Amino acid sequence: ALDSNGNAGAFSNIVCVTVPDSSLTAPVISGSLQSGTKAVITWNAVSGAAKYEIWRSTSENGTYSRLLTTVNLKCTNTPKPGTYYYKVRALDANGNAGAFSNIVCLSVI
Repeated sequence: ALDSNGNAGAFSNIVCVTVPDSSLTAPVISGSLQSGTKAVITWNAVSGAAKYEIWRSTSENGTYSRLLTTVNLKCTNTPKPGTYYYKVRALDANGNAGAFSNIVCLSVI
């Protein structure tokens, strides 16, 4: 900002924003349990996707962590008992991310 004499103040903090690649659509995912202990997440192929990131959280609106990156359309994992929320997004060959999918909730026993 400048004061009335044109003197500049300090710069603001820096903000970084990741804009999803609009050419990659959001996958549609579904989830199921195998034997009550294995979480299985599947999704549709996205045109232009080179790979997919699977993200997981312990609350729907909480902080999600990337579980893995894969070229497959299925992820199977065996988390500790609890409730987990999953979402997936596609990445193009340059690593640009598309929009996140719907969220799937699974309760592992």
